[in-house]
Amino acid sequence: MRLLSILFLAVVLSLSATAAPYSLGIQGGLSMANVSSEPTADTGSRTSLSFGATADVQLYEWLYLNPELMYVAGGFTSTSGTTTTTTSVNWLAVPVNLKAKFNATPELMPYVFVGPSLGFKLSAKSGDTDASANVKSTAFDLGFGAGMEYWVNPSIAILLNGRYVLGLSNTTDQASSALLANVVTKNKMFMFLAGATFAL
Repeated sequence: MRLLSILFLAVVLSLSATAAPYSLGIQGGLSMANVSSEPTADTGSRTSLSFGATADVQLYEWLYLNPELMYVAGGFTSTSGTTTTTTSVNWLAVPVNLKAKFNATPELMPYVFVGPSLGFKLSAKSGDTDASANVKSTAFDLGFGAGMEYWVNPSIAILLNGRYVLGLSNTTDQASSALLANVVTKNKMFMFLAGATFAL
């Protein structure tokens, strides 16, 4: 028990962040989206690009509020015989994370984060066919991940992060069609992003 207490204290002391208390940045990169579904369907990933803005607001020495505004490319692929169809569902996502930053060096700051995300549907297509009517207008997800900031100077840092987004709400509009009355689909996605942030 004493050893655990010492280890916990060491971790807390290492969280004394020296980054800017307020920062605003941009980030973008690769998203690999899919869905979990009931009844179970054999789907594959849709790989595309996602991008947006990110901000940090210091709440405590090592704890930050991290709101974001992101264009997120969701969806999935499905194969029937030799034909593969891409279903693209694009969202305007508003994640609100809690982020803990660690001091590795004065310039390098690894971090971990977790938080909910509210998505607003922008478009939905299955192949070349509009599928907006079959997808709900909003989605509620949970994101968590890890990354790093490298402060080139006191005003500018390079960002790298990876995250997993777990869908918490059904995105299928079951009322849109009798065929979808019992269908449940939830987002799931890996994202790998890079960008830059600027101290305010």
